[in-house]
Amino acid sequence: MSDLTHISQQDIADRAEVSVMTVSRALSGKTGVSEVLRERICQLAEEMGYVPNPLVQSLIRTRKQKSQSQPLLLGWYGAKSSLRKRDRKHRTYDNFDEYFKGAEELCSQRGFRIEDVPFHEIPISRAEQILKARGIRGLLLGPGETNQTDSLAQESPLYIVQIGRSRPNPVHDRIVTDSFRSMLRCLEVLRETGYLRIGYVDDRTREERNEFRHHAAFLLQHPVNAVRFHLREPGDDPDQALQTYLKKVNPDALVIGGRSMRDAVLRHPSPPPFLLLSRNGQPDWVSGMTVRHRDMGAEAARRLIDVILGPQPARLQGHSVSLNEIWHQGTSHLRKR
Repeated sequence: MSDLTHISQQDIADRAEVSVMTVSRALSGKTGVSEVLRERICQLAEEMGYVPNPLVQSLIRTRKQKSQSQPLLLGWYGAKSSLRKRDRKHRTYDNFDEYFKGAEELCSQRGFRIEDVPFHEIPISRAEQILKARGIRGLLLGPGETNQTDSLAQESPLYIVQIGRSRPNPVHDRIVTDSFRSMLRCLEVLRETGYLRIGYVDDRTREERNEFRHHAAFLLQHPVNAVRFHLREPGDDPDQALQTYLKKVNPDALVIGGRSMRDAVLRHPSPPPFLLLSRNGQPDWVSGMTVRHRDMGAEAARRLIDVILGPQPARLQGHSVSLNEIWHQGTSHLRKR
């Protein structure tokens, strides 16, 4: 190699028996290379007479300046209450703005920006191309958004984190509430209040989506003097289901799960003492667990950013990160005087 100006990073990599990427990281001062290896590579580059290509260095500097002036992007795929007006009547997406705001605040702190990705309006087959063109490095999925993005998670380098348990066995990471611990907390409060015959009612579809964690905690911690739980089947009238359950089982206190059963107990003229597994949006007098929607959005963004900026990014593997819910002390679970 008589012309030293033609020494390339590949030549250095061959001599050092490492990859070209490792040589590039070592010479540019990036993370992911040990100091010992960095020193050896730099010494080899000096001995071999390596001279960086000025055109390449200029392009690198331009790209760095551009990246410093423009924040990195994450995509948000999921309905927000402001975007799904037809569902406002049923309050289906009331909490989506909180998820989004939490993610947005965390992104701002870390130098990222989050943008809506309208997959509802474009073919999923074009999604990867569109995301790449917009410079989006990762995707946050709101609750309920599932199968459309599976192919993206499996076939592209895009990093994806989902909020909530939209289905079991996800192909990407997700941020969820600690449902098991929430049920244990509810039972603990009711037992300390003096109740023995504690009942539990929920919607079957909700409990299936929750992977029966409430159910498992109920059976584990309430075997003595326990009464049967009830999971309302789709199509069953919630008011009738609740009335039948109360008459047949006669619990002295209730733990309430899904929205339909929650609304039924709130409509009941004289319900037993109760608390809710999810009381977001309810008056202060209603006792139960409060979901930290904004914290969940922030944690989803934090996990996604940490993976993207990590020294050796790896595909997410479908792990779940559980966040505790907050107990709210009202009066709905207290005995009537």
